[in-house]
Amino acid sequence: MKKVTIKDIAKKAGVSTATVSRALSKGALVADETQFAIAKAAGELGYNRSSKALLRNEGKPGLIYFLMKSAQINPFARMLDFSIIQAAEKWNIKIVSASLNPEATKTGKPDPLTEAHIIMHIQEAMKLCVKGMIISGFEDKIMNKSISLLIQNCGIPIVFINRGFDSYSFTCVSSDASKGIYFATKYLLENGRKNLLMLALTWQMLRTRGFLRAIEEHSPEKPKHAVVEIHDDSIKNTYGETEKIFKKNPHIDGILCSSDELAAGVLRYLVHEGKKVPDDVELIGYNDNLAPMLTPPISSVQVPIKEIAESAIEMIVKEEAGTDPSLVKTVILEPRLIVRNWQNGPVL
Repeated sequence: MKKVTIKDIAKKAGVSTATVSRALSKGALVADETQFAIAKAAGELGYNRSSKALLRNEGKPGLIYFLMKSAQINPFARMLDFSIIQAAEKWNIKIVSASLNPEATKTGKPDPLTEAHIIMHIQEAMKLCVKGMIISGFEDKIMNKSISLLIQNCGIPIVFINRGFDSYSFTCVSSDASKGIYFATKYLLENGRKNLLMLALTWQMLRTRGFLRAIEEHSPEKPKHAVVEIHDDSIKNTYGETEKIFKKNPHIDGILCSSDELAAGVLRYLVHEGKKVPDDVELIGYNDNLAPMLTPPISSVQVPIKEIAESAIEMIVKEEAGTDPSLVKTVILEPRLIVRNWQNGPVL
């Protein structure tokens, strides 16, 4: 394979070799748009310097750019934003937060985020001369080879948060959602629940793996169980879907939801039908962002948001300082089940 040279990058970016040389030198004065064009060309050509300093700006030393999806409507994103701000304060770093809120389709699922979204925000982060970038709510499937190489070569340490375990292309910090659901399912089975339902949003189906694994391991015989995919987690829609499910199977006594938002709609149906929670039906949510505030409060799988935020900040600080090799790294943290049985008080 031919080695990529500065001349190759200059030709693709439409600039002179001298401009590329200046852009690749720390502290050299090159316009933001030109810097970005060179970084993009370098990424597309597969150029990868041994130094992590490609297009490195030393400007403002105390900023990290945090990009999240649907923060305005997502309580978990807001909690994560707060945790990242707190974690950054320990390092005397300020957070610049940005959010993308794509319009929902007729199915209720947000429009897929495109390569253009990622490019736009990386360009903005480069203009701000940040120490690093944290991205939450995105998946590998929206990134082609070109954008992947751009991320690797933009000169900014980038950490992804809460990504699926089927993707390890970039440095990321996540919690094992499958294991969290596994713990919750085991809890229901060990407490005598015999007819289980798992409700999962279309784009959260990976979480069902833990549910099915716990069912498979249960002995002496497998309990009755079903997995239902939901496209819209609004209370109105979830209420209606739950009503349909109970008409077909009125004996469900344990329900797991892939989010607290789904659990809120299920709870409204159960209360309306006069079913006691958790006595008649045990209900468990995920993320523990709404569960403590519902009436009655329900059990939920708690994601270690504080630890996720601290790990992401620390990874950026170490890579930016050169104390950690700039290789792809994955940190997987373990969630925990918070059981709220209000006869005996909450159990952790």
